[in-house]
Order: sequence, then structure tokens, then C-alpha cells
Amino acid sequence: MDFFLVENDYLCIESIPKYIAMVKNKKITMDFIRWGALSPQKHEEAKLPYNSEKRGYHTAPAMWGIYAFPKGFVYRWLLGMPESDLRQNNRFRWVRDAEGNKVRVNVLTDEKKESALRQKQLLLRRLNKIPQNGAMNSVSREEDPKNNGFLYWDGPAKNFKYGGEIWHHLEFFYYNYWDTKYGYWGVDSPSNEKKIRIVPLPEIIERNGSWIKTSMRDYRKALKKFNDCLQHFQTFRNDLTKKTICNPVSEEDDIKSCFEVFIEKV
Repeated sequence: MDFFLVENDYLCIESIPKYIAMVKNKKITMDFIRWGALSPQKHEEAKLPYNSEKRGYHTAPAMWGIYAFPKGFVYRWLLGMPESDLRQNNRFRWVRDAEGNKVRVNVLTDEKKESALRQKQLLLRRLNKIPQNGAMNSVSREEDPKNNGFLYWDGPAKNFKYGGEIWHHLEFFYYNYWDTKYGYWGVDSPSNEKKIRIVPLPEIIERNGSWIKTSMRDYRKALKKFNDCLQHFQTFRNDLTKKTICNPVSEEDDIKSCFEVFIEKV
């Protein structure tokens, strides 16, 4: 009887089909990051028709669910939102002093010396466990007259694992292509937009707007392939010694926005 070494163990040839089936059926999970509650949030805009002018790149693909990012691919610009929305998804946090009292913005704005201001900001960040890149803002009179002038921040990130079906934007990788024989790329020379298919059509379960839904196994493959393309083009796009130049682009203003995901239920 023939035996094969698989993952530090030996399998007979008759067991290999069962092993392959077991690997295919093994649940794949990934680490994700989100600011706000993990319970599904309602997104009324998901009802908009596909061809509606009000639908955008980030319009939720389903009525209920949450936005998140895969760990290592967070695009912080997309995290910004008004105070009212922060309260709605449970991200809102008051900035408090050592006694637990809410802090007014004039505690910082009245400070004339820059060194003293930095010390106060650092103390408040330590007391409230605000990360270095976490923003502190003040409530305006229009948002909340009762709490006008008090400082708040957008709350701590939540790390979680997920392994179900997932909505994402990674169906294609888009890039602009220049041929240097026509002149200096990106200025007067003509360019062509091209794309690389990242997710094969049979792997797409459903689509809505700019979103596609796939299994977690297929999403993990797509994320690696998309990031490999991004790293490749970003490395070589400024090499003018090449005959052709390729610059990654996105349907949105920044290609990092492609990494957001939408999960219907954790």
C-alpha cells in the first residue's frame, strides 16, 4: 500500500480523496476591523434601484449589515462621519478627564503654549485610551445645543473573526496604461484603461452595484491577488526606463477604498 506525507502525517492513497474533500469543506476565517457595533445596522439606501443617481460606490449592497476592513487594509479616511451617525452605530465616545467629567474644547483652545497643549492632548488620549491616529472633535451647537463645545472621539476599534459569505469590491483590478514611445506618460501622452479580472465569474454568488458577494475562501484569494497587483504596479509605475508604464486606478478617488467589505451578519 502506498503512503503519502501530508502535513506531517502519512495518508494511504485511498484516503486522499477524503482528505481533499475535508480541506475544501474546512471553514476559512479572516481577521477584520470595525469601528462601531457588530450587530447588523439598517441601511435604507440599499433599497435604491440599481440605476439610481443616488447610488454610489459605497452604497450598502444589503438592507442589514456592517462595513468593515480586513486587518492590515484599513482606509481611515472612510471612517469619518458626522456626530449623529457615530451615535447611531455606537461609535460615539465622550472625552473625559481624570474625574470622569466631559471635557470642553476650550480646555485645549485656550492653551497658548504649544508644548503645554501637546501635554494636555497626550494626557486626554491616555485617560480615554485614544489611539495616536484617533481624532478628537467638538460638538457643534447645530448638532446638539445641550452639549455644545464638548469633545468626543470615534471610539475604539473592534477586532473580530468572520468566515461566511462576504460583499467586496475586488472583482477587477483597474490600471492606466501608457506607451512611452508617445512621450512622457501621464501628461500629454494617450493612455488606455485596462483591467485584470480578480474573481472568476463562477465564484460570484451575487452582485449589487459595485459590490460582489463571494465565499470567504474566494475572497481571501481575491484579496491576495488584488494586493499583489497593487504592489506590482506601484513599484514599477515610476520607472521611466520601461517601454510601458502602468498606474493603478480605482472607480473611487483612492484605490485603498476598494478594500472595504460589507458583512450581513457576524
